Amino acid sequence: MANINLLPWREEQREMRKKQFFYYLASGLLGSIFLVILGYFQLGHLIVYQQQRNQFLTNEISELEHKISQVKRLELQDIHWLNRLEAVQQLQVNRSTMPHLFKLLSIAIPDDCVLLSLSKREEFIFLEGVSGASACVSIFIQYLDESLLLQNTELLALNANSMDYPGLTWFSLKSQLREVARDK
Repeated sequence: MANINLLPWREEQREMRKKQFFYYLASGLLGSIFLVILGYFQLGHLIVYQQQRNQFLTNEISELEHKISQVKRLELQDIHWLNRLEAVQQLQVNRSTMPHLFKLLSIAIPDDCVLLSLSKREEFIFLEGVSGASACVSIFIQYLDESLLLQNTELLALNANSMDYPGLTWFSLKSQLREVARDK
């Protein structure tokens, strides 16, 4: 047995193990490359899917923003129409105030007084006139305060020696419309 040469068999075994090693190495390398490529495609697919979801959300957000702007525009129109409706209702309420005021003034003004001007600012009525005596102005103020239309009548100015109206007393009054008169 000493004459048996085992070197070729060992060499063949070594060659076979070497081939097997390179086969496994190549298989592992090809498998790794396949897994990397598969991962690359999977990540690409996930990125495309996420971009589609982002685009969908962007489209939905822009659509909702458009709807929100339409709602805000409608709210502004609603406020505008409510303001107009309130103005019309206020005009409707105050429609009969001025004729009643003129009727009151025609009854309330003493024979010795003459009204020169009448103006209205918000709920206040401003009167200017001349009178033969200051007592007539006092009577006029009392009558205005006792009326159902006006209240808090104040004498703003009284000038007995007016250059424009010699011998007459010039007066200026301010009176407030009552709530009842404004809410009719």
